[in-house]
Amino acid sequence: LTEKNQGNDALIKPLIRITKYWNALNNYPFESYVLEQMIVAHWKLLTVFSGATLWRRFRDFMNDLGATDVSTVRGRDAIARAQAIIARAPQTKLGGDPEGAERILQSLLPATS
Repeated sequence: LTEKNQGNDALIKPLIRITKYWNALNNYPFESYVLEQMIVAHWKLLTVFSGATLWRRFRDFMNDLGATDVSTVRGRDAIARAQAIIARAPQTKLGGDPEGAERILQSLLPATS
């Protein structure tokens, strides 16, 4: 994990943390360790370019999740919801509402109180 993190602009560990936060918000459709393994494996399959942001890595990972990656309906629904939110944000921004796009993304990963 440390080696993979260092080879990816030190973004793998933060990606794991925010993805586990998303997982908790959605009643744990993935086991924590399995999710961690999926994230590390995901970056083995992709050519990683420098300059990627944490948001881009999260977006790419979530968009690449499929229905076969989780066995429960609740989990598939959580993935579909996340992918729909991720798709809606850029459209909102292009429509001239960057603050609206940010609110859409905040609904996916709301701040803790």
